[in-house]
Amino acid sequence: MVLKKPKSVEELRYLKRKKLDKGGKVKIWIFNPECPKCEEGYLRIPYNKETGRFKSRARDFVCAKCGYKVPKKEIKEETPIANIEYTCPHCKYEGEKQAPFKRTSTKTFKFKCDKCGKIITVKKA
Repeated sequence: MVLKKPKSVEELRYLKRKKLDKGGKVKIWIFNPECPKCEEGYLRIPYNKETGRFKSRARDFVCAKCGYKVPKKEIKEETPIANIEYTCPHCKYEGEKQAPFKRTSTKTFKFKCDKCGKIITVKKA
């Protein structure tokens, strides 16, 4: 499986790079939804240039290219898809996969290695 790689961080809703025990490593990313109007930009929470922070309480997602606004309620996905590049700490297998990124009370993301079948756990935060 060949995963779509991000060109910049602005395309992403979530990015995590982590080195695991025993020489393993993981890179996880989730893309922002594409703009339905211009189809070039990505919808994301507005960014405040003065403070350098995102407006976390904003009610709309905004396209960075065309400025098109969409209410958060319309954007809501059931489960975002995580793109994963990893090196298994158990068998050293280098693989790529996609998995649903579920929001749970535990702050961990778990997936199985394609070769050995052992579970790899990564903290979300």
